[in-house]
Amino acid sequence: MTLTTTTTTATATTEAAELRRVAAVASALRGAGATVMTCDTTRDGHHATLTTANAASGSTGSNKTSNGKKKATTAADAAATIAGLPAWVGELRRELDGEFYELKDELRHFLDSTPLFDLRFGLSTAEQRKITQERALTIIQSKVVQSLFAEHIARKPGSLQKGWASGEIMGMTDLSVNVKLGVMTWLFGGAVMSLGSDELVAKWFAPLARGEFTGMFAMTEIGHGSNVRSIETLATYDPKTQEFVITTPHPYARKAYIGNALNGEYAVVFANLVPADGKSRGPHAFVVPMRSKDKVMYPGVSVWDMGEKEGLNGVDNGVISFSGARIPRDHLLNRFADVDAKGNYTTTIASDSKRFNAMLAALTGTRVALASSANCVMKVGLAIAIRYAARRRQFGPSPPKPKRGSKQAAPTTAPASGASSNPAAFAFSELEEGSVIPIPASVMTSTELPILAYQTHQTRLMPLLAASLAIANLARHAAKTLEKCAIEMQESNREVQALCAGLKAYSSWKCIESLQTARECCGGQGYLAENRLVGMRADTDIYVTFEGDNIVLLQQVAKELIAQYAAQFETGMFTGILSFFSNQVVLSLKTSRFAARSYPVSAPEFHVKALAFKEAKLLTLLAKRLLQRVKREKKDPFLAWNECLDHIVNLSTTHIERVCVEKFYASIATSKASPRVKEILSTAAQLHAASILYRDRAWYLEHNYMTTAHSCELRDIVLELSANFSRDALAVVEAFGIPDRCLHAPIAGVVSGTTAARNSWSYFSNALMDPSFAPRD
Repeated sequence: MTLTTTTTTATATTEAAELRRVAAVASALRGAGATVMTCDTTRDGHHATLTTANAASGSTGSNKTSNGKKKATTAADAAATIAGLPAWVGELRRELDGEFYELKDELRHFLDSTPLFDLRFGLSTAEQRKITQERALTIIQSKVVQSLFAEHIARKPGSLQKGWASGEIMGMTDLSVNVKLGVMTWLFGGAVMSLGSDELVAKWFAPLARGEFTGMFAMTEIGHGSNVRSIETLATYDPKTQEFVITTPHPYARKAYIGNALNGEYAVVFANLVPADGKSRGPHAFVVPMRSKDKVMYPGVSVWDMGEKEGLNGVDNGVISFSGARIPRDHLLNRFADVDAKGNYTTTIASDSKRFNAMLAALTGTRVALASSANCVMKVGLAIAIRYAARRRQFGPSPPKPKRGSKQAAPTTAPASGASSNPAAFAFSELEEGSVIPIPASVMTSTELPILAYQTHQTRLMPLLAASLAIANLARHAAKTLEKCAIEMQESNREVQALCAGLKAYSSWKCIESLQTARECCGGQGYLAENRLVGMRADTDIYVTFEGDNIVLLQQVAKELIAQYAAQFETGMFTGILSFFSNQVVLSLKTSRFAARSYPVSAPEFHVKALAFKEAKLLTLLAKRLLQRVKREKKDPFLAWNECLDHIVNLSTTHIERVCVEKFYASIATSKASPRVKEILSTAAQLHAASILYRDRAWYLEHNYMTTAHSCELRDIVLELSANFSRDALAVVEAFGIPDRCLHAPIAGVVSGTTAARNSWSYFSNALMDPSFAPRD
């Protein structure tokens, strides 16, 4: 069988002792013809670099040359850095990392080589906030992030995508750090970059990048979160002093859940701009000084600590109120509007509504970042659950009965000292000096099955693993599309906004679902804080709410779907839609229904056309329902919309799922990856699509798109693909490239740094890994 063990200790002495034990076990097992692999926790920026302990290869998995310089990372080198695994695993990592794989490897190396990022548990709220602040500032000051800032300030092509790509790696560490960093730099700085002139970018973003101050982003109010248009904070211009006076008119207008509230020196505050004529021009963004370097609050600014939350307690959220805080006139972020010295208001977008939409559109990138972060956490959670599932054994077929007349060997038990004279009888994992956990030989030869071999385990985890790849691909597509809009200076592209809104909702919900499922699949071990799953679930719970409540975001998607068609007609939204569908969509529906009889259920064409049919059908029915209420029943459009919200959420979810499946299949078709990598990705794409269709089989049967035979076949496909994908699941999560300092979970066989010995009893050694799930060629 394949035996692996993990080197996790921090000192050279304990590493040497561990390696001697591994060598002893390897030597004993070689006599039985076994292949032995050692898993060495390196600090070259790659998680769990594997090396084969045979053929005297001498490979260490290092990503450096003999003179200590880092090798150029090519597709071939990526495969070489995961030595001991099939080459396609390294290639898959390169494929999943995408265009900015070198940047991601730099960030992996930074995180895994910096002890400050060792995960810590049982800290007080104050301790969590302190270490989160230290970690965030360390990231800002790192060379790789400073380089990103420089490219961002220069508006270099690709800089936005690089920022989002960096978030995919930073999301692997403590989420409080990721969120705090996002608030301090990308939310504050992103608002300045998107809504400010070049002069203001130089004034505010450049010193922010140098670490001279940290920022905040103050939009949400106690009384208005999703409805930003109705926020009540005021910015009234005073021509005498050429200042804006920032005021909170009443307690419900206080800014709430503001990250970095207890530390930030400046905040981007959204307030209603009131020029000299006294007429409000709606929400605009202002840079407001909050406190001095020595943390003394400026006049007119009050901040309250919001205290402990469900999760993300490393982030110091607060409530902010303004009572006549004064800021200079040039603190208005003036890309779309400005006020001159006399208080005259000028704008490049005359319509208040269009100007407001353009301002919000400029902030769409935060939703892509959040979607990528959620997807990243989803991958970490699944990696922990899948690694554990390949180690943890439970139940199994009855052992074969000994033949009549044969002698049954006496069971092997562990000596009290935890040592064994037979090195093949035990595999050891030393978490700290003097704490040796023996693994009885009876466990190594048990007929109990690893829980990953159970069909129910496969059908719970594998579709989610497939979804993580599909969502990552869609996030990359959204990032490219959004940056293209930024380069072309498109003030408001509603289609892209809708895509990003739907992506954020879909990714965050899938993340929550994955972490809950992973926790359940790990049983009681998954409930342990050090095994990460409950902590990540608590931290990401807020993802479905901030940067736009998911239900509200899905309404934005539906409105855009309707508007795309209604814009083609001069007769108005509802009558125009009905006319359009009577001529175009019916033909589309017929064509899609025909596809159900033209392609096998396993075919990508079947999947895409089925989802397109559902989307078109739901859109048709929604248009008719709205038309019925508005035109015939004379209801207010708002009330008509409210009565169709269940339909709207279903339509928007289907749209995002259709785009996600379609883009995943398209990217695989154009990929230059090897056949083996494309096979893995194709399996994931098929499983993701088939799982969606099987989940919604009742709807398709109800609308006569599928037959019961289709439904049964879909079930068989999901079962078969889940079983097949489980065979490669360990290799796929290895290809995620999660640094040990970020993955740290005893049940996953990964511990690191200062937290290595916290729960030694929970550690599941790589020696327990079932060989049937080892990566295959």
